[in-house]
Formats: sequence, structure tokens, C-alpha cells
Amino acid sequence: MFFFTPAVIAQAASPQPSVTAPASQPLTISWPAHIAISAGSVANFERSNQGSGSFLVIVKCSGNKSAMIPPTSDIDADLRSALMNFISETKVTPGPSCRDQMFVVRFEVPSGNMTETELGPPPG
Repeated sequence: MFFFTPAVIAQAASPQPSVTAPASQPLTISWPAHIAISAGSVANFERSNQGSGSFLVIVKCSGNKSAMIPPTSDIDADLRSALMNFISETKVTPGPSCRDQMFVVRFEVPSGNMTETELGPPPG
């Protein structure tokens, strides 16, 4: 039988930042684990959706990041700001064989948990 202290349980329950580092080491990216979503943004989002949303992120070898967040009514100004803050807090370290990368980033509502999936290099 295992016993866990409250601190161990709390640590296991809170999402940790994820790190994307493909085998060829083009980029190492440290993504924040979650965003804070206001109650008003949750209510606004859930009028049209349930559970999650997504947007595209392009990460360049220069360290620049850009987000393509759809201009839809379910993403209000507060949620858009939280998503843009997520992008600004993402840390990028170019590797020796760097190439630009594109990701689908999924956000859970209301938890704010974030997951990233690489799509491959962006066009052009």
C-alpha cells in the first residue's frame, strides 16, 4: 500500500509544462502547461462549443512564434489574451539542425490545460 502526502497529490494533479524535442533536435520548445480562463470566457466559449478548442502555432528557428487563432465569437477578448500570453511564455531553443515547425495547440475549457501536436514544417 502506498501513501502520498498532500503535496505529492497536488503535484501529480497539476499539469507540468510540456517540452517538444524531436529526435533530430531542430527546436526544443517548452510549452506552458495551462492557461487561466475566466468564468465569463468559459460561459462564452461553452455557448458554441463543449470541452476544447484549438489553434495553430508556427515556431521559427529565430525563436519567433506566431499564432493563428480563429476570429470566431466563441473566443472572446479575455480568452484570446490568455492564448496569446501562452504563446509569449513559450520558450524556444534552436538546435543544430533547426527547421521551422507548425503545431496544433489544443486548450481544454474550463481547465485551461494545453496540449501541442506537431504538424510538420509550415508551408513556404
